[in-house]
Amino acid sequence: MLTSDRPPKDIPDLEKRLVTRFESGLLADLKNPDFETRVAILRKKAEPENITLTDETFTYIADKISSSVRALEGSLIRILAYASYNKLNPEDITPEIAQSILADMISEVSREITLDAITDQVCRTFELSKAQIMDKSRKPNVAFPRQVAMYLANVLIPSLALKDIAEYYNRKDHTTVLHAKRLIENQFRDDLDFRSLVEQMIKNLRA
Repeated sequence: MLTSDRPPKDIPDLEKRLVTRFESGLLADLKNPDFETRVAILRKKAEPENITLTDETFTYIADKISSSVRALEGSLIRILAYASYNKLNPEDITPEIAQSILADMISEVSREITLDAITDQVCRTFELSKAQIMDKSRKPNVAFPRQVAMYLANVLIPSLALKDIAEYYNRKDHTTVLHAKRLIENQFRDDLDFRSLVEQMIKNLRA
């Protein structure tokens, strides 16, 4: 079983013989998960992080956020950050509190977020130029903000393929984005100041 964000014939650099072979199999277009599946995904994503929410809160999130699995995952990260910052047990997060935390994510009308907007926001926050972010430098003062930008792109633009994010930031392939995502998520959980910084950037982008 193979997955991709586009049909075989639309995958660049894929050999013709492989395109033919893949198209000879069963192709299935995966749609956004239904309500029951979204609830199951939330519960599964919450387990490794030891996030215990009430059934009502899981149901509320699944009902209000239906765009993608990434968005569901992002909602849990934000709830965890809120609970940690306010010294709350996740079980104390009611649907009303969740509504407040995720207000911008569940709003019917939200500002369209682009890669350019994310890059500009990260540059302002870390006092870098766009040329520096796009450069292939691996210096920590440049590489880390770039990883933040790739993480934000992955979370805030769920329709965007990992390869597209990598190409935008002049990275070799999608594995660079996956590495950035894991690194930033780990720091997001462990560093309260960094978590607040990321939350502020997200607020600025959605304002």
